[in-house]
Amino acid sequence: MKRFKTVHYTIHSNKIKDARGIRFAVLADLHGMEFGPDNRKLLETIHRYRPDGILIAGDMIVRNDSASLKTASSLLRSLAQQYPVYYALGNHEYKLYRSNPEENEFAGEYQEYENELREAGVEILH
Repeated sequence: MKRFKTVHYTIHSNKIKDARGIRFAVLADLHGMEFGPDNRKLLETIHRYRPDGILIAGDMIVRNDSASLKTASSLLRSLAQQYPVYYALGNHEYKLYRSNPEENEFAGEYQEYENELREAGVEILH
């Protein structure tokens, strides 16, 4: 099984008034990878840290791989059931987002991917 790495950062700001602070899990560059069946290992790790929200820093997919869209969609829809999820596009997403479905066979699939995520409550940031 592939491995992932957790890194902890503490950022102080006078703008955060809650004494306990705010926690985010940040995911980036998964490129459709799975960590355990249905990403169970990754989800368990995220849940253990009890974040207030999930930030996606892009490249959850591979632009020419339909299977990566399905894997990423499943993971993000699962996260959106429990957390606010904010998704910024990486270069793989952006190239499909800007593609014409008549010229790129994966562009239409990508549009469906974004629609599924929006319906699940994921905020997609273009």
